[in-house]
Amino acid sequence: MSGISPFTQAGFELAKAGLWKPRDHTLPPIVYGLKLLNFKAPFFDIEMYVINEQEIHLKEVILDIGIRLRTSTLSESIRRAGIGPFNIQHSLVIDEITPHNLINNINTIETIIEKSNLLDKTVLINKTHKEETKLLGRQPDESSIDLYKSKRPINQQSQTHTNEYENNDTNK
Repeated sequence: MSGISPFTQAGFELAKAGLWKPRDHTLPPIVYGLKLLNFKAPFFDIEMYVINEQEIHLKEVILDIGIRLRTSTLSESIRRAGIGPFNIQHSLVIDEITPHNLINNINTIETIIEKSNLLDKTVLINKTHKEETKLLGRQPDESSIDLYKSKRPINQQSQTHTNEYENNDTNK
């Protein structure tokens, strides 16, 4: 079955550390929430909250449900509604992709990355000091919040945002 039993030492340690974990491919997927949204036999819709998952793991959960119910199950569709601080509202549909919408979306995503400090939590895991310096372009600083910055602003609005962020960072 996908995930780690909460009744094991590994499950206890993960629960004690908190739900959010950086993507570490050595950890198995952990299903920490499952909600039945709709049931009209023989069909059902479920919502899963999972860490370190891939699509195949989500399909395995559906198969496990079928095995436990002593029947067969099949995933008709899987829709990822969110990952980390991002959700479907941060995505663009093909018809919405225009230069203006793309620039606005990139600026929104950059803001989320900066506020969430995602680079610090994901890219620098298991890196040596030398690798961190190379990735950051400077010596790593434990108190640094601003690990992600655009090399070049996309437009004037992005430039204003970057300057405001730098000013807030220096006031700390």
